[in-house]
Amino acid sequence: MQAYPALYNWTTYPLTTALDIAYKIVKTQEQKTNEVSASLIEFTSVIERGINFMHTGHAGVISTSVMNPLHIGLALIYDGLPCFNNQSVTLRPGMIQVHLAQWPFDHLKFLPRTSAKCALSHEYGMDFFNVRII
Repeated sequence: MQAYPALYNWTTYPLTTALDIAYKIVKTQEQKTNEVSASLIEFTSVIERGINFMHTGHAGVISTSVMNPLHIGLALIYDGLPCFNNQSVTLRPGMIQVHLAQWPFDHLKFLPRTSAKCALSHEYGMDFFNVRII
C-alpha cells in the first residue's frame, strides 16, 4: 500500500496548486513584457520552501524572517499544513496577489526580507539581485 505518497500529495496540494498558478502568471508576464515581478519570484521561493519542508521535515529550509510573518513558517511547523497571512498575500483561483506594503521588512537594512537572495545571487549575480529586489 502506498499511503505515504498519497498523504504527501494531499497535504502539499495547496502549495503545489499555488506553485502551478505562480508559474502560469510568470510565463504570461514574461511573454507580455519580458519581465517578471520580483515579488512573485520571492513568493514562489516561499512556496517551494514550504513544499520542501513538507517532504523532508527539515526546519532549516524555513526562512523564518520571511515565512513566519507570512504565517506559513509557523503553520507548517506547528500544524503541519500551510496557511498565509491574508493581509500579505491574496490567493484566489488562478490569481496570486502579493501586497508589498504588508511584506516582511527589515527596518535596519531598509529592505524587504527575502528567502530567494542566495539562489538569485548565485544564479544571476549580486547585481541582478540588487536591481530586482521586490
